[in-house]
Amino acid sequence: MAEQKENKSIDELLLDAIICDEKVPYEIPDNWVWTKLKNVSQVISKGTTPAGGKSAYLSSGIKFLRVENINEFGQISNDKGYYIAKETHLNELKRSVLEEYDVLITIAGTLGKTGYVLGKDLPLNANQAVAFIRLIENLKPYFKFYELLLRSPLINFSLVKQAKITAIPNLTLEIVRECIIPLPPLAEQERIVKRIESLFEKLDKAKELIDCFDQIETMKKTILAKAFRGQFDTNDPTDEPASKLLKRILEEKYSQRC
Repeated sequence: MAEQKENKSIDELLLDAIICDEKVPYEIPDNWVWTKLKNVSQVISKGTTPAGGKSAYLSSGIKFLRVENINEFGQISNDKGYYIAKETHLNELKRSVLEEYDVLITIAGTLGKTGYVLGKDLPLNANQAVAFIRLIENLKPYFKFYELLLRSPLINFSLVKQAKITAIPNLTLEIVRECIIPLPPLAEQERIVKRIESLFEKLDKAKELIDCFDQIETMKKTILAKAFRGQFDTNDPTDEPASKLLKRILEEKYSQRC
């Protein structure tokens, strides 16, 4: 597969990356495209559990992220956190060293919970129930768009319904990589995040004043569903089409090809 990609031009890779058949879940604006999560990412991987079980966890050291450390806002909280040794973090668990702007999604037990990593959260590692999506460099400033996108009802449901049902339900990394996502122009990504955050802030203030948690959560899901269908009034047809954005993304991803 890698050899086939190396022999393809960027235009051929672009044709492969744009999804425009019956697989797309719903209609989107003309200047958006459907693609797969792997096409906008450098790496999609998951955390690792250190050898030694409970004996590997310390009372201080490098923060070790688990599902329960991701709050309802996608932020990382270490109130009940575990810690691991710096040596373990940099050696045994070096594959799962997290970076600023990584987008998170839980893939074992509790499925589909999303979050993100900020500079203040580092240094940080994670267990095997947490997958991370490391966007390509030019998309990292837009990490909140991709976290909210994975949280949106239809995209989230499309992932969770593919779970492997075992003693502990789980999503494979391949399912996450192959997740089909709508890709708007960059300017629209920024406008969508600002609109969602503004609306969520108002709803959170209302939640503090009245006891209506379930209603607020339902309204948030409705907002997310509309946002990623392109149903906000933020879409600008004069934006550079997302197909051109995707071409630049692929150029960045494959610029190191031999």
